[in-house]
Amino acid sequence: MDKVKESSTASHSDLITIGMVNWHSYAYIEKLFRNLLDKAEYPDRLRFVVVDNTNGKDENLGKLIEKFKNVTITEDDCGRTSGSSLL
Repeated sequence: MDKVKESSTASHSDLITIGMVNWHSYAYIEKLFRNLLDKAEYPDRLRFVVVDNTNGKDENLGKLIEKFKNVTITEDDCGRTSGSSLL
């Protein structure tokens, strides 16, 4: 039986990308990231993508990049004046 070899550097195919939408949710997202990283067998394989529906107005969101590696934040102007309200 062949043994599986693993390196400390994950290849692109080994990555897990977790995406979420933000509307002034920094505290919840920070807790989520910490929880997922703490429970992951290989935390270096996790990537986070946050779509910021405040279009950059959530100033706390930048702290995620300071605290966690492998975070991408994309600003989105969803054209609404409030979070998840229905049109």
